[in-house]
Parts: sequence; structure tokens; C-alpha cells
Amino acid sequence: MDGFFSKLFKDKFAKAAFIILAVLYFVIFFADFIAPYSNTYSNREMSYAPPSKIYTITPEGKLSRPYTYNYIREYEPTLMQTVFKQDRSKKYYIRLFPKAEGYKFLGIIPTHRHLFGTDCG
Repeated sequence: MDGFFSKLFKDKFAKAAFIILAVLYFVIFFADFIAPYSNTYSNREMSYAPPSKIYTITPEGKLSRPYTYNYIREYEPTLMQTVFKQDRSKKYYIRLFPKAEGYKFLGIIPTHRHLFGTDCG
């Protein structure tokens, strides 16, 4: 086995491929923890909403903790379609290790903690 790894790490391409694969397997292994929502979470009302933008600078130009805004779904009669607008009345701060939807860590340990998420879950 020592010969395999010594040969592997001599080649730059093989070393890069090994590191990329190791990172991908790590992310796959801990996907439930890394993802802010479980794989069963779905909000059908907002299925066509654009991705949330993450802000670090306030409208006043000051540096802030990362935050995002919620989207509001509205019907635009002149366009005859649904549009999504940001509701800037409340900021949702992005936190580390928030309590959110439950899952089983590694398929065994029940928990509600994720790596990151917002105040509203």
C-alpha cells in the first residue's frame, strides 16, 4: 500500500485528482450537515423564485454580517406573469450552526443543526 500512495503523490495530476475526489467524498458524506435544508424540504409557492442574494454591505455602505432578504411573490397584470420582489423590511442574517429542519447525521444520529442557515430556518 505504501508503494501505491508514493506513486500517486509523485504525479501532479494524480495528486490533484485525488484531492478533488477526497473533497467531493467528504462533501457527499456530510451533505445533510452542509446543506441548509433537508432533501425533502420544498416550498411550492416559491419554486420559481430566483436564488437569494447574500449581502455584506448595508444600504448605508457599512460592512455587516452576511444577510439576505425574503422574496414576495406578486402578480404583475401588465406583464401577465408572476414576479418576485425582495421584501427589504426585514433582514435574515446567515448564521453558523443554526437549528433547522431535523435529519439524521450520518444516517444514525438525529439532529437539527446545519452548517449554516438563516434566522428563520
